[in-house]
Amino acid sequence: MAVPTWEAIRSRRNVRSYSDAPIAGDHLDEILEAGRRAPSSQNWQPWDFVVIVDRPALLSLSEVQGHGGSEHVASAASAVGVVAAVADEGSARRLYFDLGQAVMSMMLAAAGLKIGSCHAGVSDQGLARKVLRLPADRFCAYVISFGYPADRELTLIRHPDRRAFEQVVHRDQWLGDLDDVGGHQLRVGDVQDPDGAVRLAAAIGGRTRIKDVKTGISRVQRNVRVPEHH
Repeated sequence: MAVPTWEAIRSRRNVRSYSDAPIAGDHLDEILEAGRRAPSSQNWQPWDFVVIVDRPALLSLSEVQGHGGSEHVASAASAVGVVAAVADEGSARRLYFDLGQAVMSMMLAAAGLKIGSCHAGVSDQGLARKVLRLPADRFCAYVISFGYPADRELTLIRHPDRRAFEQVVHRDQWLGDLDDVGGHQLRVGDVQDPDGAVRLAAAIGGRTRIKDVKTGISRVQRNVRVPEHH
């Protein structure tokens, strides 16, 4: 059963060990369709997807990245090789940006179906070309494993191991680390602009301005809340 997009985003995690349960063909096609529909610079669509379900091939693909980086592919129900034409130096950044969007689209689509995933880079292009039978002008940028988690199903991650929301989000302008310039309360007057107070209050929207009746100094109190649906 599919879950809402916001729930899929908050449930997705890298899965490196999969159960023996297969992925239904229509679900696998939904995942691939999400990749096909991914945004692309100037509608370039530089990708092709090679789908692998054969166990010996999956075992071989589990060795395409050194230091065990692709071992999770071995137990996957399926894997997708994200393939592109060899790009010149000028197009490489645009290429990898597009491929990254396709990869994330597929992984989120999988999470929406309660299917786990994990991606890996490819350092052994010779092995990848052999397993995927790629033509000489193509290479495999990433391999994504898909399957149902062996340990626990995908559920909401309410406290992800990520930087705090208020450290990552800057509203209207860059403010740097607020803790470096005022702890939990930041002096509005520290912004050296005639309209600094207004700009600062807007930039850290959602916070309450507090005025000290004794000193007349205005401060902005932190009360940023991470958006969450219950």
